[in-house]
Amino acid sequence: MNVNIKYLFALNLLLLLIYNCTETKSETAKEQQEKPKIPSYIKAFEDTLKSRLAEEKIPGAALAIVRDSAVIYMQTFGYANSDSNTVIDSSTAFRLASLSKGFAGVLSGILVDEGLLEWNDPVIKHYPDFSLKDSAQATRVQVRHLLSHSSGLPYHAYTNLIEDGLSLEDIIPRLAKLDLIAAEGEVYAYQNAAFAIIEKVIESAADTTFSVVLENKIFKTAGMQNASSSYTGLVESGNFARPHHFSALEQRYVRVRNSKK
Repeated sequence: MNVNIKYLFALNLLLLLIYNCTETKSETAKEQQEKPKIPSYIKAFEDTLKSRLAEEKIPGAALAIVRDSAVIYMQTFGYANSDSNTVIDSSTAFRLASLSKGFAGVLSGILVDEGLLEWNDPVIKHYPDFSLKDSAQATRVQVRHLLSHSSGLPYHAYTNLIEDGLSLEDIIPRLAKLDLIAAEGEVYAYQNAAFAIIEKVIESAADTTFSVVLENKIFKTAGMQNASSSYTGLVESGNFARPHHFSALEQRYVRVRNSKK
């Protein structure tokens, strides 16, 4: 998933609306007391970030600080592409990697509110092809287990296959070959491949593609005009941070040379 910092505050607002957060008088009073200190906090944070970027020789970064659903600070640093010295700006898109799991969780909550999905729905209700080595456990695994990394699969099950570029359709059937480490709901073990099954569940519940649901339910609602959920969308934006890696030879982060763009 690819998002620029200009619209991250809108997602925060959406989260507040979904969970109907409210303030107490004591919290408001505390916030009023701390408000004059905010500029100094921000300055200290910015100075620390600049120092660390320089120390680690990181080519660029973007920072947004959100308070009470409003952006109180937004700044960019360095380059999106160290080869061309393309400067990062407020519209530069970054890959969110596993932070996109938060979007999947929020999207699931929206569908629950709309009555299209239930947290306790068995995964097989929406994705009958889901299977585990213990077929009985596969029938018991629920949506909430996928989202809480507690399906019973071992830590990082087949994350390596995702990194190798295999599709979900290729990876998911292989989960049935793995020994389970616990019953569903008993043990937290971080997942990527298994968590991604929520995409199939959402598509079934909403009767359309995951990208369409994400676009309509979150991106458009939150005003995230430059956000996307695909590599194609990222590249077509024209303004995105290129991948970099640390070069032991040059002792700095350099652009990945075999990157397509």
